[in-house]
Amino acid sequence: MREETLAVAERLGYDPTTLAKDRSRPATASLPASVARERGAPSMDTAMGGIDLERDAELPLSVVPNVSAPRSSGALQSIFLTGATGFLGAFVLDALLQRTAAVIHCLVRAGDEGRAWQRLRDNLDRYGLWRPAYEGRLRPVPGDVSAPRMGMPAARYASLSHEVDVVFHGAAQISWLEPYRTLFASNVEGTRRLLQFAAEGRITPVHYISSLGATLIRPFENTRLVDEVTARSGLGTESILELPLGYLETKWVTHRMIEQARRRGLPVTLYAPGLITGHSRTGIDSLSQSQFLHALIKGSAQLGCFPDGLGWRFIPVDVVARDVVSCLLSPASMNHDIYLDSTSLLSPELMVETLRRFGFDVKVVPYAAWRRKVLALASTANTRNALFPFTDVIYALTPLRFLGQRYQLEWWLENRGCPDEIRAALEPREHIQPAVVSQMVGYYFRAGAMPAPAMKPQVRQG
Repeated sequence: MREETLAVAERLGYDPTTLAKDRSRPATASLPASVARERGAPSMDTAMGGIDLERDAELPLSVVPNVSAPRSSGALQSIFLTGATGFLGAFVLDALLQRTAAVIHCLVRAGDEGRAWQRLRDNLDRYGLWRPAYEGRLRPVPGDVSAPRMGMPAARYASLSHEVDVVFHGAAQISWLEPYRTLFASNVEGTRRLLQFAAEGRITPVHYISSLGATLIRPFENTRLVDEVTARSGLGTESILELPLGYLETKWVTHRMIEQARRRGLPVTLYAPGLITGHSRTGIDSLSQSQFLHALIKGSAQLGCFPDGLGWRFIPVDVVARDVVSCLLSPASMNHDIYLDSTSLLSPELMVETLRRFGFDVKVVPYAAWRRKVLALASTANTRNALFPFTDVIYALTPLRFLGQRYQLEWWLENRGCPDEIRAALEPREHIQPAVVSQMVGYYFRAGAMPAPAMKPQVRQG
């Protein structure tokens, strides 16, 4: 087994001699730069190979000085929103339009206002959210979150910084496959620009979308987490998952910037959702190529097996939008980190039963056996399988860490630092239900995002 493991490791691009000598280093640390660039894994060009995350997280006083935020003055009249042309952003925009009477200024990457408007409406249309009544309350703002003044003319930038009541920052380049430096401008520099905007003018509260996965960066620095999680799981420190993906590293950096901004008086609420999937009732999804959950389900169907054990969890996009807007409207959320995900886990039996109803010949197998099949995709260069781009993730997710990460994420989802009012607003949290799983797979099936089934489907489509 050891020889087989080292052979697979070598095919993945790792140095087997390094792995054999030093097990304390993260598995991705020994990837050569050429392989890392081709496969989007951490390399010498990323934080694991020498990039200084602390340096990148510095927030100069010239960007966010010490400020004094004004008290809330009633109902929101004007909101500045980034990320409205994304998947989650469309549902957040819809929720804001339905639950407030505010005018919403949407920063959109576009050359002019006409094209910005078209992108905004097309995205709402794509997810079945557009309503003619929205038109009078939307204000498209052409720009680029990572550019100086976020790409706006100086006059409009100054005007908005004095007008808006709240800033909601959801724009990000989301990819588990791209390296840190590729994502830096959008995710890190964009957040820095956004915080600067909020600290100018009238001093505006910020609500920021991050990722639950950011907690998987440098987890051993949180000794309380390690002690409590290993005591609860009984699995030891080898079960603690560290996942140094470039995207998650960018979010870790922005967390550090937000901590500095808060200390200087800028109110910032941080939301960290887990894996976001399609709508809980329709299943409609972005089907992004970098979406791990879709790859997990499609790739497992292609392999003909799904791993046993309870460890996978997700949260529907409409639930995330509902929760963050509920918190945004509650003053009790201010300056808190709020972690969002399902407290129920995906049952392997439910997943297999659902796939079989859609005609896929799939069975439950031990996690270790499923993992070997996934890693074998690299040794055979089977790029047709949806899980092929995620072999680095599965390599890091050893059987012990797969068991342990369940408890690790549950620790954060307790939201101990939040007021009771906020924790109550997030209930119920058992989002993974048979009907939701069925809608999710059904949408994949109808959208042509699944392989051809080997058996006759037992469910009606359409």
